[in-house]
Amino acid sequence: MLAEDVPSSMTVHSEVTSVSSLRKKGHFLVEMQPDGGDSMQIVTTRSDIIVGQTVLVVLPGTVLQDKSVITRHKIAGEWSEGVLVDIVEAGPETLRDAPGDSPIEDVSQDGYCEEIPRAEFQVLPSTILEVDVSETAAGSIHYVNGDASKAHYGKGKKIIAQVCNDMGCWGKGFVMAITDTWGKHPGKLYRKWHKAGAEAQFALGRVQLITLSDMIDLANIIGQNGIKTGSKGPPVRYEAIEVGLDAVCFHAASVSASVHMPRIGAGLAGGEWARIEQILEAMTKKHAVTIYVYEYSG
Repeated sequence: MLAEDVPSSMTVHSEVTSVSSLRKKGHFLVEMQPDGGDSMQIVTTRSDIIVGQTVLVVLPGTVLQDKSVITRHKIAGEWSEGVLVDIVEAGPETLRDAPGDSPIEDVSQDGYCEEIPRAEFQVLPSTILEVDVSETAAGSIHYVNGDASKAHYGKGKKIIAQVCNDMGCWGKGFVMAITDTWGKHPGKLYRKWHKAGAEAQFALGRVQLITLSDMIDLANIIGQNGIKTGSKGPPVRYEAIEVGLDAVCFHAASVSASVHMPRIGAGLAGGEWARIEQILEAMTKKHAVTIYVYEYSG
């Protein structure tokens, strides 16, 4: 099917949020977020669809030039709510941000607006100087209820920390809470960093710092190798998380910020929280930072 064969009024541009293989060989379930609409899913045989792409989808009810009609139907046990026509180049994601670009206004779930400056991210240094713990006042860990993406607790500057994978996938887990609260810009910058690769220091253990507002930053720690459990066990990489947290907490201490997070590494990454907690405790002693760990009850 060609794009020119379809009435433009019956198509929609959607951002891909997740892609998963189905039991039926060669079929993939693609979940997406259309511009200005509710999330939807389609089943396709295209294997070149990845998270973050913008695709063109034909909606049910469309009458094609050959008089056939697009319908909502089941394929391989999953509902397909349209037909994928083509991959569309994502304009905003491929543009290089420059000084003078106007800020983006994003509206959170609570209805308030945040001005997010369209600026390049920074990658935190991973070589951290050794600190004499005996001369450092220990920080603390607080377990609290709520949504870590909103960082409700504490005062002053805050850094939201999360663990990301090294495949450029942004479509499941806590990243969706970040998108819901802060809009699509953080996900686009993460994928931009991944696309730039080693040239932009994208690697396990490295940290991307993104400005969300005047008082809140987001730290994307690359602490997950892949997205599935394999012969090497679950995707979590504790050493990478430790190196990343060291950089985050060093930076937090330098700007007098607290650190906020869900139970990083213990969700989709498949890690053991007890091991992550030991790393956090070491960081509070080394950098004298306050860390808030959020339990989200939905």
